[in-house]
Amino acid sequence: ASGLFQGKSVSSAAQLTVSDATVTALQVTPAASTTAVGLALPLIATAVLSDGTSQVVTDIVSWSSGDSAIATVSNEQDLWGQGKGVSAGTTTITAAGTFNGQPIAGSAQLKVSDATVTALQLTPPSLRAPIGLPQQYSATAMLSDGSSQPVLDASWSSSDPGMATISAAGLATGAQAGSATLSASTRVNGQLLSGHAQLTVTDAIVTALQVTPARGSVAVGTTQRYEATALMSDGTSLPMSSSASWVSDPLVAILNGSTATGTGVGTTDISATAVVNGVSVSNSASLTVSGAKVTSLEV
Repeated sequence: ASGLFQGKSVSSAAQLTVSDATVTALQVTPAASTTAVGLALPLIATAVLSDGTSQVVTDIVSWSSGDSAIATVSNEQDLWGQGKGVSAGTTTITAAGTFNGQPIAGSAQLKVSDATVTALQLTPPSLRAPIGLPQQYSATAMLSDGSSQPVLDASWSSSDPGMATISAAGLATGAQAGSATLSASTRVNGQLLSGHAQLTVTDAIVTALQVTPARGSVAVGTTQRYEATALMSDGTSLPMSSSASWVSDPLVAILNGSTATGTGVGTTDISATAVVNGVSVSNSASLTVSGAKVTSLEV
């Protein structure tokens, strides 16, 4: 890959190495978990390799339940590994696959409680956001035993799609200034539950992008995380770290999202660019990478 950075032409390359490591075990996590009757809980299958590395294989293994009268587990696309409570009790959820001709399986315990869902709570309950900037909402089931659990199959809607829309995944986007009520609903054990949240859409415009820390310092091989924040004309601010584009001099530091890892001694700008309502804003911070070595770690 190549491009221009600070007026200079820079390029870098990556290699893909296929190892001869073999799968030695299959781990299912969490190893022990609890869900309520009628609610689903995601499980993850990870292949442990002979070279000490691991790889998530949730979507390529076969899932089964030791007792489908207590809990079922999905093998459907995009629902792989979701264990759903049917009746109170405990059962074993197993993931199995064949790797290089060798069958390997792993399992976890799933407890199904008799707690009932008392309410559906949306997060955040109230939010202000400018036109066009997506905002993520989530739905949580509040249970009779005082615990709570994320709802994976909620249906989302907006009271005024002309004001704000919301996707099937709970991502809301304002279309014009004003307020809209966002709703999520789900049916648990035949009972229809719903929750609501408010989204106030503003016509504020972005005025600047702030990148922090302004000056960072790490040793080769260690990391520094940066944050990007959009400053708006109405005095509010919006986190942009995950949606911003980040650039550095790869000879000094490489970036994984907004986290920089020192690769060579020197100083580089860590530059971020974000787009809010079609307006692009940029700013940068500095990172100095030294040749110092980590000699100890204190907790």
